[in-house]
Amino acid sequence: MKPLHVLLNEMTASVAGQDLAKAIGKSASYVTQIRSGHQIPTDRIVTLVAREFGPNGLAELLLAAGADRIRAQLQRDAAKLNGKALGEAKELTALALGALDRLGQGLQLPADRQVKQTGRTLEDFPEAFYPLTVVTGDKREERGAHISIADFGAFTATPADTRWLANLGLRGDVVKHIDKNFLLLDERRLHERFAETNLLVIGSPAANHLARMANRSAVLRFNYSSDADQAIEAAIDRARKLTRAELPGYYEKDREELKRRMRALFTGGIFDPTYPDGFVAAQYAQLAANTQFDFGVLTFAANPFYAARYRDDPEANDHKYVSIIAAGIHHPATAHAVRQLGRDQRDKGFFAGHPYGGVLRVVLDLSIPFSERVERAECLWEDAANPNRSRSDDQKADLVRQLTQIEAKLAKGELKNLELSADQARACRVLIERL
Repeated sequence: MKPLHVLLNEMTASVAGQDLAKAIGKSASYVTQIRSGHQIPTDRIVTLVAREFGPNGLAELLLAAGADRIRAQLQRDAAKLNGKALGEAKELTALALGALDRLGQGLQLPADRQVKQTGRTLEDFPEAFYPLTVVTGDKREERGAHISIADFGAFTATPADTRWLANLGLRGDVVKHIDKNFLLLDERRLHERFAETNLLVIGSPAANHLARMANRSAVLRFNYSSDADQAIEAAIDRARKLTRAELPGYYEKDREELKRRMRALFTGGIFDPTYPDGFVAAQYAQLAANTQFDFGVLTFAANPFYAARYRDDPEANDHKYVSIIAAGIHHPATAHAVRQLGRDQRDKGFFAGHPYGGVLRVVLDLSIPFSERVERAECLWEDAANPNRSRSDDQKADLVRQLTQIEAKLAKGELKNLELSADQARACRVLIERL
């Protein structure tokens, strides 16, 4: 087993001393001591380091810390012991260290569970996407003094969207935020809190304000017009200028127009760079006999707050912090998009052929009681459910190739049905390449 300071240095190789000191609440000189091996940190400090920089290495770090303490104790005892007593102490120490080493080998993660720094895909969720923040939609107030600007431009989200959130095996430091925060906090605070975290955005742009922001950079995205997006933003901007007493009246006046704009966020289908027919799939929920379909998406997008740091030079964005969008046209597809990120689904190979996500089809049996319908629904990738499509053998290569072609066609004024620009197509390609 490697000494603790060696493991700590490997885990925090890219972390500056002052940043490590800040993370564990200690001085820079203390960090120097533990990195050099001259001081053995407490289990609390070891846990803080692992939680911040390598949660999957916590067990190995704790075992290494125990081994270092055993060695240090033997050195202290050696000055007091001699002859037979010293020999027995060394023998016991060797036995203890051997047991810890064997235990450490048994606890090591298999290769496919190692935390990735580059080449991240949805198969590496959540380990490769810490720190992580979950963002859901919220209830919308429609009257009275409780109305705020965050009640404009998004439908009420159902808490059932996150019914499988506990299956994701997230760390204890993951916090769930509501999307209202992203309108109510000022820009400076938003960037402070959310630029340096990965974002799991649950819900569609019609039910989650952050989803609407992230959708603008998503690799697969809800293909709605920029006019609808801008109209919603304009309504929110007008609301910002009103007093709290004026907001209810303004809401009543613009309610129907806003709802029409919000419904328009679904009418363009889902932009899928690998889809053959104009790159648009799943234009709306469809009915077939006693079966209902719902459609959703699992995809990567930029973290809009981290990306803002590169506003003057978007090509320089390394996408260290990104967004993952799990969203459906309706609730069932949203809930199942979240469910697929769970370890049990990943272990079943759900992301084989789809490491970067795709369009989801959820098949609901209408003969099943409503209370069980979503739980028992079938969730398929659209290219598996659609007999006219086939799964990609190399999704990354296909996405890069198709996005390059889409960029060229958009630059020529082609693909009028797509609500994105050539620059946006290029940005999606860069995101996939830099994950």
